[in-house]
Amino acid sequence: MFPRLSRLSLLALAALGSGCASLPPERGTDLPTEWITQRGLPAPSWPSDDGTVPEPAVSSSIETIDLDLALDWAFVHHPAVAETYARLGISRAELDEARRLANPRFDFARLSASEGEAQITRGLSFGLSDWLMQPLRKRFAEGELKREQLHAAQALWALAGEVEAAWIEAVAAQQVAQMRALVLEAASASAEFAERLFAAGNLAPLQLEQERAEAISAGIGAAEADTEALTARHRLALLTGLPFDDSWQLPEQLPAPLSDLPTAGELVERLVQERLDLLAAKEEVRLREDALGVTRRWRWLGELEFEYEWESEADGAGLRGPGLSLELPLFSQGQPAITRAKAELLIAKTELNKAIRQGEREVRTALAAMQLQQRIVQRYREALLPAREAIVRRTQEEVNFMLVGVFELLAAKREQFDAYQAYLQAIRDYWLARGELTQAVGARWADEGEHEPVLGIDSVLPPPSEGGHQGHQGHQGQQGHTEHSTQRSSEQADHSQHNPAHHGHEHHGETQ
Repeated sequence: MFPRLSRLSLLALAALGSGCASLPPERGTDLPTEWITQRGLPAPSWPSDDGTVPEPAVSSSIETIDLDLALDWAFVHHPAVAETYARLGISRAELDEARRLANPRFDFARLSASEGEAQITRGLSFGLSDWLMQPLRKRFAEGELKREQLHAAQALWALAGEVEAAWIEAVAAQQVAQMRALVLEAASASAEFAERLFAAGNLAPLQLEQERAEAISAGIGAAEADTEALTARHRLALLTGLPFDDSWQLPEQLPAPLSDLPTAGELVERLVQERLDLLAAKEEVRLREDALGVTRRWRWLGELEFEYEWESEADGAGLRGPGLSLELPLFSQGQPAITRAKAELLIAKTELNKAIRQGEREVRTALAAMQLQQRIVQRYREALLPAREAIVRRTQEEVNFMLVGVFELLAAKREQFDAYQAYLQAIRDYWLARGELTQAVGARWADEGEHEPVLGIDSVLPPPSEGGHQGHQGHQGQQGHTEHSTQRSSEQADHSQHNPAHHGHEHHGETQ
């Protein structure tokens, strides 16, 4: 049994044993969740320690996956969430370790003399320097945990941007596929009608082959659009964990661009204040500044150790008493540590300045791209699509008066369909650019202004029953439909502009 320690030694042991309580079992996910929800994203579903997560289920009926629901699925199923959780656990463990003192050390020695007698020495030692530096280690570990929490929130923010881009591309690809399917339907009906005219002797063989080629080309275009839509849908399912089947559907179309945009100065100001990776870089600078100050203040402190030793002599006599071991700063007074701390601080400041400048460049570039895409959409809507429609109408008139042939009319309609598809893709590119701007700023902003009405496919596509190119017969009916379609599209656009509640959500030309 060990001899009873002195009162001083017991007090030292009690003091050294303080601060050894463990941390709560949570891994510090509360702050990342708060930062994410403050930026307009749903709260992530963090896995448990065994990796299990709650399973969001699609309802038995077909469910429409909007962007928020897609993010909900991604924040449950994507591996980045589990990886982020694991990294937070490592930082939390490092904080727990910093809160605990190093274990005491027990020494034992038995020395035997030639006569068979033995001398036994026992010792118990504690690192006093470790005790003195324990509050500082705890403070640094808390700062490192906060920095890791900011990086975790930034990783989720980046994942949300990736999911948003995939969702936009999937919706746009689906809309293009639907448009190409309607074009195929109209081209097939036109080719079928041309077959009947040819059988009756009212259509030349060249015009028949042109109709057949148009139908084949429309079929290839529809197949390519379907492939792109399926690929985009699977890409979204891979990111979110949605099933690779038809148990869920996407919205019919993307909304039109907004008419009001924030200024570059406002966005850059928000960038510096709210972007998570910049906040993490600022936290790194603060930690390096704190580390340099601590290194300077404690530069003279070397290894300091308290020990208590008791010894049993061969003749039965016993010796016991405390001791102190102190490292003397004769050859090094902490100069290398100070130099290292200064260099680390300079690196941290340089990285912060570089990140701010890079972020400002990304914001201004993304804003310029979004504004450019907005103007492109407006040009399609206000200039190119009406011009293509007018060309088709005028070409139809010239066909009626036998000034041009059906081939010119077919070419005009193909260009009209291509222009409408490019219009849909321009809307897609606008929202992709807007998503990149949101990622660059690091926060969402309140939408101001109203959506313009989205032109529906019926503004460029006649009903299949009237889609045939009848040579010299029925052309007046085709012309009459074109004029009627133009008038109807104009009336719908005027109605949408006078009703802000529609916000541009329409399906095939009819505002929902």
